[in-house]
Amino acid sequence: MARLALGDAGPIYSRTMDQHTVTNIKTSKGSRTRSSNRSGTGSASASSRLKNPVGGSGRPAAGLPVLLGLEDLTGPLSLHRLALSGTVKQLDDSSIYHPQDADTLYGRGSIISSIIPQGTMACATTASWVWLGGPFPNSIDLVSNSHFRSTVYGRPIRLFNRACPPGHVSHIGDLAIISPVRTACDLALLPVKEAESLHANELISALMQDFGFQPQDCLRLLHDCRYWPGSPRARSYFTRIKGCY
Repeated sequence: MARLALGDAGPIYSRTMDQHTVTNIKTSKGSRTRSSNRSGTGSASASSRLKNPVGGSGRPAAGLPVLLGLEDLTGPLSLHRLALSGTVKQLDDSSIYHPQDADTLYGRGSIISSIIPQGTMACATTASWVWLGGPFPNSIDLVSNSHFRSTVYGRPIRLFNRACPPGHVSHIGDLAIISPVRTACDLALLPVKEAESLHANELISALMQDFGFQPQDCLRLLHDCRYWPGSPRARSYFTRIKGCY
């Protein structure tokens, strides 16, 4: 598996290569390619999308929405039947996405990009889902200075007004998202009970394994951001586990 080279600049994920879901991971120390060869076919309607949701290279089929609503189906009963059968994943009472769209990094990035408000950045549990997959998060976690009072697709918006230097930022298609290293730090900064319920230590370990960074990289980031709430506890955690990597 290709590893993510760490540098001062965050990785940028482009759409340019036809047979790769995510390509051209670039950092200030060079560039590498991380690819997935999941394939599929496009479709011409919402109904055919449920059978062939993924375009070639693991991207959602061109010209079709990543999220489908009641207007794309015959009604609420159809939506709930599809969800119960496992054909689709249900976000709320009126919105669904296809499981295959969540099988690739680019697909998950497209789903979150279509959900979050413009000008915000995915972080914490939302970023973790994009990088790793798994169960859809219970909240939409964003870096933003704005205030959002409503829910998004049945989930509350949780805002983190933390500094986000360029080196902490990545892009997957149109989605702005914190880097895997920053995501690991965000998970370690969560309240203890929430971190335990999410099995955050396992998510952090998966991030380090999949993207090739070490606890020391997280310690450096947290040292530069030592005034964040929970930073001493997070630094203590990464100090304890650094001997295991």
